[in-house]
Amino acid sequence: MDRQQVIMIGSIIVIAAAAMLWFKPFSGGGGGHGDNNANLPGGAWYICGDAGCAHEFNLTVKQLNAHYEATYGQVNTQPPCPKCSKAESQRAHKCVTCGKVSPQTSSTTACPACKAPITSP
Repeated sequence: MDRQQVIMIGSIIVIAAAAMLWFKPFSGGGGGHGDNNANLPGGAWYICGDAGCAHEFNLTVKQLNAHYEATYGQVNTQPPCPKCSKAESQRAHKCVTCGKVSPQTSSTTACPACKAPITSP
C-alpha cells in the first residue's frame, strides 16, 4: 500500500468518525435510559382501576408520551389497563425492598407491605 492510499483511508476514517459524533446528539437514545429518561429510569408503575382485574404494569416514558399524545385535550386520561382494557389505571409505586406494587398517594411515605420508606426512582 502506498502513501496516498494510506492517507485516503485515514481521511475516510476521520470523516466517518466526525459524522458519527455530529449526528449522535440528534439520534435520541434517552441518554442511556432506552425508552425512559433520567426522571423515570425504570418507567412508571400503574395498577388497573378495576378491582376485579387489579393488574400491575409498567409503562416506559415513550409509551406514556404516546398515550398522552393520543389523548391530548381530554380530561383525566390515565393509561388503560393492557390486560382488561376496561378501566383507567392508577399511578403506583414499586417498593425497592420487597417488590410490592401499591397505589401512589401524596400521603404514602412507606410501603404498605414491608413498611420500608418509599424512595424516588
